[in-house]
Amino acid sequence: MLSKPCIPEPPRWQTLPGIGGVTAGGAATGVQVVISAEWVEAMRYLIAIGAITGVEIAKIAGISSLATSSPPPRPRPPVVPSPGASSAGSAPEPPVRVLVRHRGGNRQVEVGGRRWHLPKGKSPADIPASDPVGDRLQEAVNRIAREWDSGKLSPKEKVAIDKAYSAGKPWRARLFERQARGRWVERQAKNEFRQLRWEGKGVDAVDPTTKIQYEVLSGTKSNMELHGKRMADELFRMITF
Repeated sequence: MLSKPCIPEPPRWQTLPGIGGVTAGGAATGVQVVISAEWVEAMRYLIAIGAITGVEIAKIAGISSLATSSPPPRPRPPVVPSPGASSAGSAPEPPVRVLVRHRGGNRQVEVGGRRWHLPKGKSPADIPASDPVGDRLQEAVNRIAREWDSGKLSPKEKVAIDKAYSAGKPWRARLFERQARGRWVERQAKNEFRQLRWEGKGVDAVDPTTKIQYEVLSGTKSNMELHGKRMADELFRMITF
């Protein structure tokens, strides 16, 4: 048979008239006392595992009855919403990551995996929440760019590249080839997305329905910084490859 566990000595009681918890043995006085919640919880555990009975605890503690109700829950601190948090029931806004800060105050940001150019005075709130046409355009441009090879060069482009190599300027030859690749990718995208209005100046294309502007460009750091400087006042989506 298991021996009875050692019962901790009840702490010094503080007599508080009118407060429930446990009732003093001298019931004639009508005085109620409160003991620590930790000691009560320990006793409840011993009762739960069958190590001791409530009557035995009451005898040890010198009280006539032991309250069995749980102590009132501690109040929780109020939840303060973080700045920019969405209201109840609305979808959380995607995080905004700043990729480039231009000296003129314009920025290039990434929102929901999409890259946008924000002119000075515009905020991420001005970016469309959805852009299905732009998403399809981005997928198409990625696919088209993978199809590129030197066989797509025009005769004029080949001559310019060969001359650069012959002049001992391979960096210029590579620049010419990147530019030729960009023009070819844009031409193919233009053929597939005839519903867009393709511009000769400024941004490459505009969706006449949503008015969203697009710029198709290679994703090199120098090229994206150049486009941000060249069109600092325009809000457009950057379709990179």
